[in-house]
Amino acid sequence: MASSSSSSSPAPRFTYHVFLSFRGEDTRKNFTDHLYTALTQSGINTFRDDDEIRRGEHIESEINHAIRQSKLSILVLSSDYASSRWCLDELALIMDRRKTHGHIVVPIYYDVLPSDVHALSGSYGEAFAQHRNCFDEDVVDRWREAVSQLEHLQPHLVLQDRYESEFVQDVVKQVAKLLNRTLVDVSTHLVGMDYRAGLVNLWLQNESADATVAAIYGVGGVGKSTIAKIVYNQNFDKFDAGSFLADIRSVSGQPNGLVRLQRQLLSDLTKGSAPKVYGADEGIVKIKDALYRKKVLLILDDVDHSEQLDVIMGLLQWFHKGSKILITTRHQHIMGAHAVSLMLKVKELDDKESIQLFSWHAFGGADRPDDGYELLSKEAVDRCGGIPLALQVLGSSLCGKSNEVWESVLQRLKRVPESDIQSIFQISFGSLEDDHDRNLFLDIACFFNGMDVDYVARIAGGCGFFAFVGIKNLTRRCLVSISEENKLTMHQLVVEMGREIVRQESVDDPGKRSRLWDHKDSFMVLKEKKGTDLVKGLTLDMHKGSPHYQTQSQNSDSKGNVSKRQRRLGFFHHKPADSTSQGSFSIQSAARMQKLKLLHLNDVKFKGDYKNFPRNLVWLRWKGFPMECMPNELSLEKLVVLDMRNGNLKYLWKETKFLPELKILNLNHSQNLVRTPNFNGLPSLERLLLKDCASLTELDESICDLKGLELLNLQDCTSLRKLPADFGTLKSSLCVLILSGCLNLQQMPKDLSEMESLKFLAADGVGKNQAQSISTLSFSIFPSNLLSLSLADCNISTLPIRFTHMPFLQSLNLSKNPFGYLPEDINKLGMLETLELELCTKLEALPELPTSLSILKADDCSSLNRIANLPNLLEWLDLEVHGCERITEIGGLFRLDRLSSIDTEVLSNLGLFDLESFEGIEIEMSNALSCTTIKTPIQVLQECNIFSTFIPGSEVPDWFNIRVEESSSLSMVLPAASGLKIRGLSLCTAYTGKWESEEEKETSLVDENYLKIINETSGVKWCYSPMFFGIPGAKVAGSRNSMLWLSHWTFGEYLEAGDELHIVMDLAACFEVQGCGIRVIYEQQQESSKGKEIAESSSSSRNLSGYEVGRDAYLLSHHMFLTHQAAPRDDWDDLSGYEYLFEPNASEDEYVTDDEM
Repeated sequence: MASSSSSSSPAPRFTYHVFLSFRGEDTRKNFTDHLYTALTQSGINTFRDDDEIRRGEHIESEINHAIRQSKLSILVLSSDYASSRWCLDELALIMDRRKTHGHIVVPIYYDVLPSDVHALSGSYGEAFAQHRNCFDEDVVDRWREAVSQLEHLQPHLVLQDRYESEFVQDVVKQVAKLLNRTLVDVSTHLVGMDYRAGLVNLWLQNESADATVAAIYGVGGVGKSTIAKIVYNQNFDKFDAGSFLADIRSVSGQPNGLVRLQRQLLSDLTKGSAPKVYGADEGIVKIKDALYRKKVLLILDDVDHSEQLDVIMGLLQWFHKGSKILITTRHQHIMGAHAVSLMLKVKELDDKESIQLFSWHAFGGADRPDDGYELLSKEAVDRCGGIPLALQVLGSSLCGKSNEVWESVLQRLKRVPESDIQSIFQISFGSLEDDHDRNLFLDIACFFNGMDVDYVARIAGGCGFFAFVGIKNLTRRCLVSISEENKLTMHQLVVEMGREIVRQESVDDPGKRSRLWDHKDSFMVLKEKKGTDLVKGLTLDMHKGSPHYQTQSQNSDSKGNVSKRQRRLGFFHHKPADSTSQGSFSIQSAARMQKLKLLHLNDVKFKGDYKNFPRNLVWLRWKGFPMECMPNELSLEKLVVLDMRNGNLKYLWKETKFLPELKILNLNHSQNLVRTPNFNGLPSLERLLLKDCASLTELDESICDLKGLELLNLQDCTSLRKLPADFGTLKSSLCVLILSGCLNLQQMPKDLSEMESLKFLAADGVGKNQAQSISTLSFSIFPSNLLSLSLADCNISTLPIRFTHMPFLQSLNLSKNPFGYLPEDINKLGMLETLELELCTKLEALPELPTSLSILKADDCSSLNRIANLPNLLEWLDLEVHGCERITEIGGLFRLDRLSSIDTEVLSNLGLFDLESFEGIEIEMSNALSCTTIKTPIQVLQECNIFSTFIPGSEVPDWFNIRVEESSSLSMVLPAASGLKIRGLSLCTAYTGKWESEEEKETSLVDENYLKIINETSGVKWCYSPMFFGIPGAKVAGSRNSMLWLSHWTFGEYLEAGDELHIVMDLAACFEVQGCGIRVIYEQQQESSKGKEIAESSSSSRNLSGYEVGRDAYLLSHHMFLTHQAAPRDDWDDLSGYEYLFEPNASEDEYVTDDEM
């Protein structure tokens, strides 16, 4: 079948995410194999040539095809890579593809220096010297040119002396980021998990008309969460929305924990635009709304109480059909009344799997023990009982150790019960060679689990630890991991082990322990003055520690619900309790702990002279500090982090304080703060956080002397009127500036354009309350190096003519502004990934957008009627245009036109001959993309080479010479007509709504409508779901209103006389099909030029490859772009997950023979 193409054809589809180019003899069985496994387990579909392509005379075309079918290529540049002509051919093809199609290339320098590769020296120089003697000069020059381009590629990754396992993990993270994929962290080397995850995948791939729940259970550390992560990574992009809620047991035990989980779920479901939630009951209602019409993958990790399920997932019937909920738990019977379709117990690893996983960690990536360690390894593995976490931790602790150390550790293991995982962890902890590492581990377990790595590293450095080296050592021992969000994370079992080690320091007397993390212990030690110099860290939240503290119970119920009246009165803002209800301790209680370095308090008050307060504090976090000013006698000279958020401070201190080590000062939500301190005493300050300091009117001029200040957050400082005159002196250090919500700020900093270090600027609502707001915007006031700019709700009515002043911009937010257009050259922003235009109610059209765009948010742009293009919609674009009720055209996708604008030949092919009879008639139509309805004169939709219109009517017109009544499908053989070629098909569907009233109609789902054509002869299948659909009126005088859907398919090149067709009208459940008809349109002797022009320029080209979801199976729909984005798979012949789109429903057929035509 012939096909044509045009510039408007959809972007190409990808069978693979990644193409791996590597020298097999160098890396096939080690690094490349580990990288391939890690990519695959992270859900990244990767092509690796394991003799999948036969080397031969067609190598270039075959490799080129594989590269074309991949979005990104990884080049594993090993020392012998350039000696292979096959590798250099691949490299040249990949770099050509990068030049012509923007193919993403990531070079990895494995055991080779980048400088040797770029300069063609070392092994690369030797290889090219050999090639000059063996190949034509043109061939070698092409290879040389390809190598020369590597120098300019970013990112490039260099192994050098790093551990391969860590390096592989970094590669996966970089690739995931470049692919714009949301992933959860999975260990780089897993054993036995693919098989176990496969069992869950079988359940996931089982299509069901309803939402279903599965639970996987087993002992702690057996791999339940790991399996859930693998399953999520491999499947999340097959759903409309996905959410992985980790560590539910731990999070739900924290203040407002369940509400925080609800907020995360809402954010995931709404892709970051979640409404605020103040209580669990309110949250569950909003979750129900957010689940509407979304096919969702939800992972609930580590559930230990049925109430958690009730509060987070609500009722199963709220979930859209096809949704999947996967629960991990240690408790088999946790599900209670919740219906579960699969209960899977995760079994421990068998002996072979255990030795393999243990060897990987104990012997530097090997699959089996080193010679001489076989028996020792077996003995160690037997003690772990097949628990993966225990095998990882114990193996890592023995890595590189002598036989004597191994035997000593195993002797200690013999004294503990077999598979006692806590004892195994403690032995691993004891094997840490450095006291710094052991103390850092205990600090993380007791105080810093889940916190930002850089934040913790600053504090640890102030305590005398080599922080980053220590963290790296702990990650190598598998005692700590680092999340995608750069958070330190510990498995809960490891946390429990660390805290138990501290508890054992003094079982009966908490005051003699090094760390007090239990709030009740901390309360008792302070109340009874039992602290000692042994205490180095203490945390106390009075809501948890004091048996008499009633604030939580007075203001909320057991789920954390806050009443509407309390919210209206401001109770949801944290305010320190007054002295009559707040816990109060003698200053002597703290004075007894002079070695204290880490102190975290919430709503705590001390009475007495602060000169005796601990003088060695490195980290002081005091939420709800009750005084208006910090006592002058309080000694803070060693502080690295001072966090006084949500306090009663008016002034931080009255005199200039000299804190030479202070790097982070957090005064967020200090509602009474009227001025900042003099910063001359804070020479090392890097981060200053003043969010929601509503009484702050100005910043001290000395802020301009902070030459190391990197981040300044002034969000919602609503009284702030100006910034210091010399603010531009921060131009060499300041990277992040947040001014959003500074409604009374009179002007932007004068020297803003000269701040070359500034990368992120947020100024939403700046100056909104000023008479002279930013009505006309000149981008020349902003620095040219900006990566992210947010100017939402700034009353901007006119934008600059050009955007090219900021060529590196990746994110632009102009939401809630009254401008009417975007500059045409926005498509010149070649690095722009995110564009936000929500609630720009005067915006009428969008110009051509850059192909780099991956997120477009334009909800509720009520005047928007035309979008010039939506790049990559069917591949990866995250699009939100809900509430844009006037959209009638998106270039290259669809257009809605009045009858008077349509060529008469097209109208006649739709069966419309008497246009005057339609004058004055209005119909109601739904827009599936914007989720809106409009009332409009009868119009024609042009989409996917199909013309459609909707008109009132209840019977299929006689013009459709093949008709069936009370049936939604028919089969036929296409007849020949005097040698004329078939030009297309015209179809009619008569249908009515099932609703009894307008109110019932409003709640009906009207967008899931399909017209399916299956060519049984050629095997080609089409499923069309139109952007717009006509909605019949409600029942009037006992009879229902009906409509006709008329469509003309210009698919003649795909059809031949004698083809057997099966046609199905599969409409939403709220509609009832009354009959259908078809007419075959043949070539005429003469075609009008207008008719040709319209057919050729209809919203999609005739090349339908961009709509293919399986071999010869085409989903012709744009509003179902999420389904398209989920379609790329290894096996193109497998329609698994998409069968419902092409189901023939043959049992309902009426077969039409030639005699009936």
